[in-house]
Amino acid sequence: MSFKVLNKAIIDNIIGKLAIYLVHIISLVIFSRIFTPYEFGIVATIQVFLLFFQLFSDFGLGPALINEKKITNLQRDGIFTFTLYLGLCIGVLFFLFSYFLNYYYSGYSYHVIALISGVSIFFTCLSIVPSTGIAKDLFFMKLAKIELVAHLASLLCTVYFQTIIDPILALASKPATYAFSRFIFLWWFSNTTTLGRSYLGGDITYIKKIIGFSAYQFGFNFINYFSRNLDGILIAKYLGSVTLGIYDRSYQIMRYPVMMTTGIFNSALQPVLSKGVALNIIIDVHNNLSAKLFCISLPVSVFIFTSADQITDFVLGDGWSGVVPLIIAFSISLPVQIIISTSGAFYQSVNKPKLLFVTGCIGAMIFICCIIISIFYLDVEVTAYAITISFILNSFSIYYILFKYAFEHSIYDFLRNLFSVFINLFPSLLLYILVNFYIQDFGFSSFNYLILNSVSLFLCLGLRYRFILNCIRS
Repeated sequence: MSFKVLNKAIIDNIIGKLAIYLVHIISLVIFSRIFTPYEFGIVATIQVFLLFFQLFSDFGLGPALINEKKITNLQRDGIFTFTLYLGLCIGVLFFLFSYFLNYYYSGYSYHVIALISGVSIFFTCLSIVPSTGIAKDLFFMKLAKIELVAHLASLLCTVYFQTIIDPILALASKPATYAFSRFIFLWWFSNTTTLGRSYLGGDITYIKKIIGFSAYQFGFNFINYFSRNLDGILIAKYLGSVTLGIYDRSYQIMRYPVMMTTGIFNSALQPVLSKGVALNIIIDVHNNLSAKLFCISLPVSVFIFTSADQITDFVLGDGWSGVVPLIIAFSISLPVQIIISTSGAFYQSVNKPKLLFVTGCIGAMIFICCIIISIFYLDVEVTAYAITISFILNSFSIYYILFKYAFEHSIYDFLRNLFSVFINLFPSLLLYILVNFYIQDFGFSSFNYLILNSVSLFLCLGLRYRFILNCIRS
C-alpha cells in the first residue's frame, strides 16, 4: 500500500514541481539579461548568510512535526506562536550582522539589503506550521500550486522593482516577496488540513517535546550549511563579487536538477514512510528509487557535460562565458548529488536523525578540506572540481552509515542496482558522445544544437528503452 501512496505522492509532486522549476528557469533567463554578474555577486554574497539565518528560523521543526502522530490545536498554536517570536528575533539579528558584512567585504552597504532580507526570514519562519500541515496530509499538489503562484508573484515584482529602484535592491527583494506571498496562501489554505489553521496563542511549551528530533535535524542542516556555502563565502572574499556572480549562476544551473529531485521525492518520502512502514519496505523503496534516479541523472549529466557551452549561451545570454567550464566540472558529480539528495529522508523515516547529523559532520569535513585547498590556487575552476570530488567522497560515508547503522542491512543490492544501470546505459551514452562530436562540426546555433543533441540522446537511449522503462516503472 505504501508503494501506491508514495507513487501517487511522487506523481503529484512531479507535476507541481515541473511547473515550479519551469518558472525558476524562466526567472534565470530573464534575470541573467537584466542584471549583471556584479549585481548577482553582491546579492549572492549576502544570500549565503541569509540561508544560514533561515536555518535558525526552521530549526528542524518541519520534519519533527511530521513525525508526531497527534498534535492538538493548543500545541499547534503554541508552535506557530514560537515561530513568530523566532522569526522576529532572527530577522533583527540578521540585520545587525549585516554591519559586520560591511566591514568584512566592503564596497557595498549590505545592511540595506539585510533590511529587505529580514522580511524573508520572518515569513519563512511563520510558514513552517501551515506548510507542514499540508505536507503531513500529502496534499502535495496544493503545496505545489501555492509555491508556483508565490514564485510567479516574486518574479513579476522583481522585474517591476528593477525599473524603479536600485537593481541590486530589486534582485534582493525576490526572496522577501516570495516568502510573504507563500505564507499568505499557506496560512489561508491550511484550514482544510488535519492540523488546521494556526493562530497566535496556545501551548508554547510543547516545543520541548519535539526538540530532541528537531535538534539533530537542525544540527545536520547547520553543518550542511557551512560545508555547502563556504565556497561562496571564500570566493566573495578572495576572488571578488564578479567571480562569485559567475560561480553562483553556474551552480544555480547545476542545482536545478538536484533541487527538482529533492523537491519531488524528499517532500513525499518522509510523510509516507514515517506512517509505520516496515523497514524491509523502506529499504526496497530506497534501492529502487536510487536506481531510478541514477537511470535518469546519468544521461542528464552526460548531456550537460557535452552541451555546457550551448546551455550557457541559450539560458544566460552574452557575457557569461566564464560559466561554461564550471558547469562542465559540476556536471560530473550530478548523478551522485541527485542520489544522495534523497538519503536524508530515509534517515528521518527510520527515525535516525542522530546518524544524519553524523554524516553531515563527516561530509562537512570533506567539503571544507577540499574548498580550503582549492582556494589557495585562486582559480574558481579548481574550486568547482574540488567540490565535485567532495560530493563523490561524501557519498561513500553517507551510504556506508545508512546501510550499516540505520538499515542494518547489506549494501549489496543497492550497489548491484546502480552497477546494472551503468552497464546497460554505457553503450548508448558512448554512442551519443560520438554523435555529439560529429554534430559540433556543423556550426549550428545554440538553440538548434540543443534540439539536435536532445534528439540524438533520445534516439541513442532508445536502444535500451526496455531496460529504461522497466527501471523507471519498477
